[in-house]
Amino acid sequence: MGGGPDKEHLLIVLDLPRPDSILSRLQQKFPHVQVTYVQTERGKPKGDVDLHALYKTATILATFGGLPDRPEDVPNLKFVHFFSAGIDTVISHPLYTHSTIPLTTSSGIHGPPIAEWIISHTLGLSRHIFTTHEWQAHHQWGGPTGAAGREFQASVSDWVGKRVGIAGYGSIGRQVARVFVAVGAQVVAYTASPRPTPDSRRDKGYIVPGTGDPDGSFPSEWYSGTSKESLHAFLRAGLDALVISLPLTPATTNLVGKEEFDVLRAANSAGTLLVNISRGKIVNQPDLVAALNSGVLGGAALDVTEPEPLPKDDPLWEAKNAVITPHISAAGREYFGRAYDVLIANLDRLANGQELINELRSCPSELQQDKSWYERLSDASTPEIRSTAKATQEFKVNGHSALSVRIIAVTGVPHGFLGPSSGLHDIGSSKGRHNQAVKNHDRADRNVFAEPQTMLAAVALSAAFLGGRRVYINYFRRVAEAKDINGAWLQKRSLLGTVTSVGDGDNFRMYHTPGGRLAGWGWLPGRRVPKEKGQLKRKTIHVRIAGIDAPELAHFGKPAQPYGREALNWLTSYVLHRRVRVYVHQTDQYQRVVATAYVWRFFLRRDVGLEMLRVGLATVYEAKTGVVFGPGLEPKYRQAEAWAKAKRRGMWAIKGGRLETPREYKNKHASP
Repeated sequence: MGGGPDKEHLLIVLDLPRPDSILSRLQQKFPHVQVTYVQTERGKPKGDVDLHALYKTATILATFGGLPDRPEDVPNLKFVHFFSAGIDTVISHPLYTHSTIPLTTSSGIHGPPIAEWIISHTLGLSRHIFTTHEWQAHHQWGGPTGAAGREFQASVSDWVGKRVGIAGYGSIGRQVARVFVAVGAQVVAYTASPRPTPDSRRDKGYIVPGTGDPDGSFPSEWYSGTSKESLHAFLRAGLDALVISLPLTPATTNLVGKEEFDVLRAANSAGTLLVNISRGKIVNQPDLVAALNSGVLGGAALDVTEPEPLPKDDPLWEAKNAVITPHISAAGREYFGRAYDVLIANLDRLANGQELINELRSCPSELQQDKSWYERLSDASTPEIRSTAKATQEFKVNGHSALSVRIIAVTGVPHGFLGPSSGLHDIGSSKGRHNQAVKNHDRADRNVFAEPQTMLAAVALSAAFLGGRRVYINYFRRVAEAKDINGAWLQKRSLLGTVTSVGDGDNFRMYHTPGGRLAGWGWLPGRRVPKEKGQLKRKTIHVRIAGIDAPELAHFGKPAQPYGREALNWLTSYVLHRRVRVYVHQTDQYQRVVATAYVWRFFLRRDVGLEMLRVGLATVYEAKTGVVFGPGLEPKYRQAEAWAKAKRRGMWAIKGGRLETPREYKNKHASP
């Protein structure tokens, strides 16, 4: 230790270009840290990089979510830093469930951009900025006149003296409080645990300098609890706006619904504005639509929905006084600079032997089996328990992490209570048993393994296993989403599945059923296509029909094209709940597969895209780049379009003017 800080190897794995200025600043501050930056593309390193070898030598890993397969792959790792605020995607990963490696997040950096999104959209609703912008788009000076105009003027309001309820007073909620207090509003906080003392109200996480509420002094009132009664007491505080900044857990799923909206309305007859920047599942979405359309709520600013992306035909799009953005409230060019600031702060703390910022407690598998133990361990915050946990982190039994020893060290449960499967037999005698096992193994007759018939059998079994595994992966393994499709399959393979929903006239979602009915789909137990929307989430492939373009529906404030609804209805009746086979050509920027789709109709195999062209509800896809057709299909598609146009089928029957094609519509409205 006398020679200065230990040499550290920081491995950064990201799908972004190397930030030279940030890394230069990092190395000036920590010259003893060796930095290796690996840029990835679709989860794989770019260039000739042996990531597994780098994992072996890394002492610190910084990533957005890419992790080694097993804790054993990173034997020297001291902590992992995530460039995201949460770790929803890795809570089932062995590095979280089966190791004691500290994990840190970038929590605390999202406050400024999200608070700005909230205040801007809240002001947009309360001052009707979105309405006046529509006037501008139509070159209209002013809105309604007369009594309607006076009513409109009276509905505009500022926020001086208004009451803003913030459910979840973390780093984001604290910055939201700061900006609302700045415009004269009162803040009412709601947290799960009570904060009765000044120390309990302090923010102990990472804080972007000059932001937030470090002392917890902004709220004029503070509610707490996890019961429905405590939540309703908070909602009865006469809130002019309710900001939801809670984590999504089983307890917060559908936390806010019709009953809660009614409580808000009873406490504020003017109608509360609902703001959700957390997760769509926290709010019961059908109840939200009903509350907006009936006037129970005054409006809603939503950066999150359920599901995401929100389907084009979802009624939330048309809900009264609703403003929706596609989960972008945290976006900003400052994001990664701040995320690196958290990493740099933790490198400093590591060098000085201090506790890391934003450290998460891992959940070893033994603890997962007894939730009450896990809760007790998670709630433990005394220095004695933390130091004991840290000390047991590096304790090994027979070369393996002593996870059950860690449980005993923290909880004080004797090893006999855990039983023989706990791995806590007499450690002192383990060496003797190990030596005895070695002797027994040495006495075994090894000659049998060298016999030709044994070797041939082993080779045959291995070949059969590997061949069977290859067949399973290529032909019988279910593909959940478009992003899971093997790149080697593009333009070579087809997928069989059942259509579960239709988005618009040229795309749909299908549930992959490899092997079809021959593999048991539809008649064997456990091999049925789910019907509930919740059961289908992240389990369907989004398909964009190749080579065609259907009329657009209304979305993002843009008007619908003629025959947009007819194209949707035709495609729905043609493929919904039917088995289709899609020949995948490529993936697009929306994580869809562009594919030629076939369906059996009246004992004939039909090309869905070709049929849409024949009925005049689509045009041949026109673009400068990225157009794909199935082999030999482009001439057929153009011939079908020409035939439909000559016969004035579908949209070609429009009278009184030239037809605006879907491509012309997209160019006009700057759609990609």
